[in-house]
Amino acid sequence: MSYKSLKRYFKLITTSLLSAFLLMLVPVQADVYAQTGDYVPRPRHEVDYSQLEVRLEIGFESRTIRGDAAFVFQPKHAYVDRIIWQARDIDIETVSQDGEEISYRFENDSLSITFDQYLTENETVEIRVVYKAEPSFGVHFKPNGTIFTSNLPGSVSHWLPGPVHPRVTMPVRLDMEVPGDLIAVSSGDLDRQEATERGSRFIRVSDQPLPISDLGFAVGMFEFSETFSGTKSLGIYHEEDLISDEERQELLQNLVRRISQMERFLRSELPVNSFHVVVLEDDRWETRQYAAGMTYLFRNHNQKETQLDRSIIAQWYGVSLRPEQWKDLHFSVMLQAAMAEEIGVPDWKSYDDPVREAFQVPATVFDNASMDYWQWARVFIRNNEDPVMSTALRGSLQEMADRNSTWTNRDFSDFLYATTGRWMEVPELRQPVPQSEYRFHVKIEETRGSDNYTLEFIPEADLADDKFPVTVYWTRDGRIYETEKQFDGRGEKLEVDPGGYVNNLWIGRNDDSGIEFTEEKPFSLWLYQIRRDEDSERRKLAAEALRDFTSDPDLQLALQDRVNREEDPAVLAEIFRVLSDITAGASGTERRFLEGITSNNAEIRMVSMEALKVYKGNQRVEDEVLRIIQTSDDIVLVNKAISTYRHLLDEEDFRNFALRFLNEDRQDLLFTETLLQELFELPPTDDAIEMAVEYLRDGYSFDLRWLSYYQLRRISGATGWQKDFADAYSDDSDPRIRFLTLFSL
Repeated sequence: MSYKSLKRYFKLITTSLLSAFLLMLVPVQADVYAQTGDYVPRPRHEVDYSQLEVRLEIGFESRTIRGDAAFVFQPKHAYVDRIIWQARDIDIETVSQDGEEISYRFENDSLSITFDQYLTENETVEIRVVYKAEPSFGVHFKPNGTIFTSNLPGSVSHWLPGPVHPRVTMPVRLDMEVPGDLIAVSSGDLDRQEATERGSRFIRVSDQPLPISDLGFAVGMFEFSETFSGTKSLGIYHEEDLISDEERQELLQNLVRRISQMERFLRSELPVNSFHVVVLEDDRWETRQYAAGMTYLFRNHNQKETQLDRSIIAQWYGVSLRPEQWKDLHFSVMLQAAMAEEIGVPDWKSYDDPVREAFQVPATVFDNASMDYWQWARVFIRNNEDPVMSTALRGSLQEMADRNSTWTNRDFSDFLYATTGRWMEVPELRQPVPQSEYRFHVKIEETRGSDNYTLEFIPEADLADDKFPVTVYWTRDGRIYETEKQFDGRGEKLEVDPGGYVNNLWIGRNDDSGIEFTEEKPFSLWLYQIRRDEDSERRKLAAEALRDFTSDPDLQLALQDRVNREEDPAVLAEIFRVLSDITAGASGTERRFLEGITSNNAEIRMVSMEALKVYKGNQRVEDEVLRIIQTSDDIVLVNKAISTYRHLLDEEDFRNFALRFLNEDRQDLLFTETLLQELFELPPTDDAIEMAVEYLRDGYSFDLRWLSYYQLRRISGATGWQKDFADAYSDDSDPRIRFLTLFSL
């Protein structure tokens, strides 16, 4: 059996065993990953590195990177006879010393080079390694041609053999050759760009020493814009058509503004000679965006400016301060958070990840670098949970800005002790628990035999041993009156005397109070509110509440009248929803919704299209919905029309339509996700399963691949695809897909 066959065999066995382990022992998954990516703490470096020159050929051979790396160094003493470098996922072809090939030993992801004789102290030595890397971790290869490196700990050693450790810094020259019209960007200034027989060559140089563990590069069909901050070159690279010209210009302006603000505040220049921003479609579970002199912004996170702000801050407190152990990242994150609070960077809001929501993805040490973790640190400082710590962090920002060293948590604690006179460990940060909002259902009833009203406050969330203020308003003869009341947080009935007959009565809403009220009141009050209230938000609330009165014969007439008078689109859309509930597909009532799908307002178009679902058997509705699908340029409306169309057709007719349309949409993929979702709302057929399996292939977006996987997992009795999926995609370029193969077993 060949080496590759053995490798493939053992990989399959390992994958199967790991799958069983993950599925049976989910609670201890975090421990399995706890040590991933850590470096050797305080290693003994017996040489001083003075230069790195790397030539890389990227993108010519699938997921293979060919490299030629030359390290120049001087021994620290006269007894150096060996050096050991990291080289993971790398095949070493030759090793040479000052131009002469020498022997080496490669085992356990380590390259051991033994010299024939001891090196002379202060002697200048060049070791050159020619190699081929096929990284299973550390480099992402996307079907659209984009290639980008990970910034997670230990990732550099999967594409560059050498002394990859946070303590090792040196000037760097990266010479990258890429195919065709691809563009290569990396740490350092662009020294030269030239055409080659096979594509293009980009040489980037940093005369300023950079940490080898923080190098990175990206290759792709990038669009590029450049500006300057003083003498520093600043660039924005993004995948084609990913952001608009306006977004790109705004990012450039924010980049210059924030760097200038940081430099003025810290009285310290940007600690790299240039800074490059690469905007990519999605993160592929990358949590540490920044590297030395470059960063990624992930569009699927949104909040690009906040991502950028954090990455700029991290050039001082993340690249300059470099943890050896990943748990020691805490202190860098705390300093980044303190800086963000000091200059008023906008808050970060978590984004939804469908895989993490559907499966229990192992929590890893890498999450400590995430935007979420950074935000938790900000909340910790903002809430002053440890006043001495927060004060010390803010006070030490400028002093720390000029440092360029590797620190452990102990080093950081020593620094804080010197600053504050108190020993402190960096706290364990946890996700902030939002403050409980008190919610009350308020039942408003007329008091029999009088003009008074009874208000019953019923707790819907946490009970509170407290009194809450509330303002009660009412309308009479076109004038608004009010009174202040208090109610018991455990629940209470209050009597309100409005002093006569009222047209409407409601509870005041204070968005800053943390209290939510939902009202239940007589039909006549809601009707007056939707007809006469000047506040559009209260008219919308009335429309929502009137759904509970769809059996009242006066409601449809009142709403039809309101349709012709209402000017606020949001209120009108809510009225359309209520009318849909009332009419329930009755013959002759479709006219209103057929008019609605041609409205100038997007929400009304969508609500009207949704309402047409119940008109099965109505040929006019079926024809009009199909016309929208075939002719409309409104992509969102067409997708909604596809969902409606499923309800109008018989199962077999819609299945044939969906399968035919899926084939037509292969190029643009504008409607494929909706078609798949609707197709799998029907009993699955072999044709439907085969179609969904097609979209599991590499080359489609992760969102579409995930949707196909999710739909196939939902069905029963058709599990054959899962074994094929595991066999075919356990080596997929997307780590999220590799993760899903474990579950498919």
